[in-house]
Amino acid sequence: MANDHYVSEFLTSRWEGRGRNLHFYDFEKARFDKRSSKNLFAKRDINAPETESFLNKNIESPVSNFLHRAIGDGKAAGVLKPSEDGKLFRALVGLMHLQVQRFDDAHSSRGGFDSTLNERVSSGTVYLDELAAITAEKESVLMVTLPGIEALFFGEMGYFVLPVVGGPPVRAVPLSPRHCFCIGPQGDAIHEQLIRLVNTDGMLSAFSVGVGRSPNRVVIPPQRFETLEEDPLALEKYILDMRDSATNVFNLIGQASAAVGLPTWTVSK
Repeated sequence: MANDHYVSEFLTSRWEGRGRNLHFYDFEKARFDKRSSKNLFAKRDINAPETESFLNKNIESPVSNFLHRAIGDGKAAGVLKPSEDGKLFRALVGLMHLQVQRFDDAHSSRGGFDSTLNERVSSGTVYLDELAAITAEKESVLMVTLPGIEALFFGEMGYFVLPVVGGPPVRAVPLSPRHCFCIGPQGDAIHEQLIRLVNTDGMLSAFSVGVGRSPNRVVIPPQRFETLEEDPLALEKYILDMRDSATNVFNLIGQASAAVGLPTWTVSK
């Protein structure tokens, strides 16, 4: 029986502590815990071996190679155009879209998809090529490097959401405690909103903890290990306060959309 990750180890590796353990906070149990990255966010026999190989070759390897360069040169990020790096663009688009599918496959009772990940990738790279082409027409991939000592948490869904006025929430995928990417509608209005969120101290960290009641488990970034060891109650309060703040901002932006007659999204606490 294979141990398949619905959140890839290559994504969570930069949150690992000693012994490759991931330290996380469980909102439902209201406590901290730790587990090996080999077992957290994994279930038995979710994907076919061919699917795992496909994901590794076409998504995980290109993104990992980029991330090594991004961390090494320390450059700030911006919009990634398909013409700049077609394979990376395709891999990021696939990672974003298929992450939602992977989580759904591992929690089938949640439903929502008419096919599995195995079925979606059975056509090979054709599926990824089509996703990339559709995305390039109407959406932009924004690469983000967090400022200063700010650090992202990693939620068990593999992504977090950012609110924007006049449109659905934009999904963001953490790549390291200081790097993430998001895919949103093209146009200056949405782009400027996302840049403001990125440049507001602590905002992305707060949203990475989640909004409302989701996700249940969030992995602690290494930058917070010392606080976890010395004062876990203070870290717990910090996490709870961040989720509360993120939820309030999320709902305020939703209310702003509603006030001017635009589509709106809100969440319950």
